[in-house]
Amino acid sequence: MTGEEEDLLRRSLHLPEGKSLLVCGSTVEGEEALLLESYLPFRERWTMVLAPRHLERVEGVERFLSDKGLKVRRRSGLEESLPSGEEADVILLDTMGELARIYGLADLAFVGGSLVPHGGHNVLEPLFHGVATTTGPYNDNFKSLVADLSEEEAIAVLPEASALRPFLSLSRDELRMRGEKGKGVVEGMAGASDVILRQVRSTLPK
Repeated sequence: MTGEEEDLLRRSLHLPEGKSLLVCGSTVEGEEALLLESYLPFRERWTMVLAPRHLERVEGVERFLSDKGLKVRRRSGLEESLPSGEEADVILLDTMGELARIYGLADLAFVGGSLVPHGGHNVLEPLFHGVATTTGPYNDNFKSLVADLSEEEAIAVLPEASALRPFLSLSRDELRMRGEKGKGVVEGMAGASDVILRQVRSTLPK
């Protein structure tokens, strides 16, 4: 994604300049409530993009977030312009094929399907963009990959959702350094392992 494409995407999401961006991708039932407990104390500093794994859950997730007093906007319903002060606390990603690019805008990423026993999802997408990346403890579908990346400190495996809070306290520079380290580790592993290389290729645009 070029700098111009990144700027266009940021504007289309109406992301406030002064706030950091947390992207929570491929979340499954039960995770949104857990993540929200960590996010709420930081809502003045952070905007959240929340991407449920299954789009049929969007309506229920939207209702849950709104009931918590959050300003929620669906990606598909964002207009060309919003009045000042009307930016969302949470942008609910209800479109297909955008998550990988939106990861590229993030200061911090959480890869879902992992705070509950669901098997996890591919953690490589945000790492390719040099984004500081976290995931939960349940990653059976990517067990060896996550273990290798964690050992190299390329990602952080959170034992529980509350462990996300220290990362939300970090500065953008601190998060950027973590993301750059993670990207470097992935690039090195891709050159050394056919298994990792297949994982890498599976996330690239077709």
